[in-house]
Amino acid sequence: MIIMIIDILLVVLILAAIALCIYLVISLKKLNESIKVMQKDVHDLYENAVPLLQNLTEISERATKVTSEAELYWRDISSSIERVKDKVSGFGKSSGATSPQNPIEDFIRNLKAISRGITAFWTNFRN
Repeated sequence: MIIMIIDILLVVLILAAIALCIYLVISLKKLNESIKVMQKDVHDLYENAVPLLQNLTEISERATKVTSEAELYWRDISSSIERVKDKVSGFGKSSGATSPQNPIEDFIRNLKAISRGITAFWTNFRN
């Protein structure tokens, strides 16, 4: 009887081992299918990400170009403003610098202007 119980338990044990092996094969098959699906999803993600990254690279390059061009324009405008300021301050300095230093030249210019004005007045008065 003990041998028969051992034989029955051995059969049960073998059937359990077979069932576990079948379950293991099925589980591995499902796991393999899940991995294939995940691999396909990763590949699709990669295929979609590459053009997106290329577009981002192009946009970044264009933004860098626009920024550098804007900086150049800003420098040109700034230098133009500085030149205008220098010219305007040069006019102020030249008229202010000649008056105190050369009052005789100013006096001669004023006399010439007065003589031209009188000549123009007499010419218009006679006609």
